[in-house]
Amino acid sequence: MWQHYQPAIISTLFYPYCIYFVAFITYASKFASFEGGNLLTWGFFLNMASLVLFGKNWITFALLEFIQLKDDPLGYITNLWNIIDLSSLVLCALFVYFDFSVTISREANNILGAVAVLLLYIKLFYWLRIYKSFSAFIRMISEIVMDIKVFSIMLFLCLAGFANIMMVVNNNRILNGTDSVFTDFVGWGPANALIHAYLTGLGDF
Repeated sequence: MWQHYQPAIISTLFYPYCIYFVAFITYASKFASFEGGNLLTWGFFLNMASLVLFGKNWITFALLEFIQLKDDPLGYITNLWNIIDLSSLVLCALFVYFDFSVTISREANNILGAVAVLLLYIKLFYWLRIYKSFSAFIRMISEIVMDIKVFSIMLFLCLAGFANIMMVVNNNRILNGTDSVFTDFVGWGPANALIHAYLTGLGDF
C-alpha cells in the first residue's frame, strides 16, 4: 500500500512543508533583521512572497495539528514529535509577530527565530523518512536519541556539579572585584556556569 500512500504524502504534505520551510528561513535569515531604508523592488516582492507562502502553509499545518489534538488529546501531548510540531508552529508565528510588533528586542527575537529554525530543520530530517534511502538511518538516530535518556541525565548532573563548583569559586572573584571565571552568555549566573562547564568539557579553555 505504501506505493500509493507515498506519492500522496509527498504531494500533499512534504512539498508544502518544503515551501513553508524555505519561506520561513528566507524571511528569518534575510528580511526579519532589515531595519530602515527601502528594500529593492525584487527584495520587497521576495519578502512579501516569503510571508504569504509562510502564512498560507502555516495555517494548513496548524489545522492538521488541531485535528490531531482534537481526535486524541492524550495521545497527542504524549508524543514527542507532536510537541516538536506544535512548538515549531508557535515559535515561527511568534517570531513573525514580534518582528512586526517590536514588542521585544531584536536580539531576543533573533534567538527565538534561531530556535524556530532549528526545529524546522529537525522536522525536515524527520520528513525524509518517507524516502527509502533515508528512512533506516533516520530511524536509527531517533532510536538512539530515545535510548540515551539515562546518559543525558548523568551528563547533566556532572555538568551541574562542575558548574556549581565554579559558581562557588567565582565568589572569590566577586569579593576581589576581578573578572568572573566564566563569560556572561545569557545574563544569568547558573546558566552561564553550566554553559562554561559544558564548553570546558569540550576542551574550550
